[in-house]
Amino acid sequence: LCSFDTELRWLHWFTFSDFQVVGRRLVFESAAASQARGQYWRLLSPVFLHFGVLHLAFNLLWYWEFGRRLERVRGRMTALAVLLITGVGGNIAQYIIDGDVLFGGLSGVIYGLLGYAWMWTRLSGDRRLALPRGVLVFMLAWLLICMSGVLEETSSSDEPENYLIVGIDNASDLPADDSVRIGRDPSDLRSDTIM
Repeated sequence: LCSFDTELRWLHWFTFSDFQVVGRRLVFESAAASQARGQYWRLLSPVFLHFGVLHLAFNLLWYWEFGRRLERVRGRMTALAVLLITGVGGNIAQYIIDGDVLFGGLSGVIYGLLGYAWMWTRLSGDRRLALPRGVLVFMLAWLLICMSGVLEETSSSDEPENYLIVGIDNASDLPADDSVRIGRDPSDLRSDTIM
């Protein structure tokens, strides 16, 4: 959480590019400069940066809901791959669109999971990742609200539409068979988590 790091010692490790404090402002270097120094973790690290307790709580709640579904149905490796692909892809898209600014949050990865589940269900016909219509409508409505700028603080902290696009795009790129599953038997799936 940003608000607990008043001296900005930890924040340096979680931003997409490094920064200097000049007066009361953060001045970011280019991402290329950070990458040139081998700081590749910065491609993913903004997903762990949150801007308040509620931001963190709601992100973790949705990640738990969507992430556990994906892990139970498609396996741990697929869940990890979706996290990495949507996290890195969305952060790169965020940087390309907004440049050298402070951004973070897991919201975008959640939209990547949503996009993956939505497209996996449509493309494969496998209903085990299908989401209730109400959840899908709510999440897409929230996406539009955030994109509109009505909630300026929410829309500037992370851009979930970047991650949704990456999640949709990658739903068909992962193996269709269960070869990447680790130690999961389909009979272990509980009906309350597979709608």
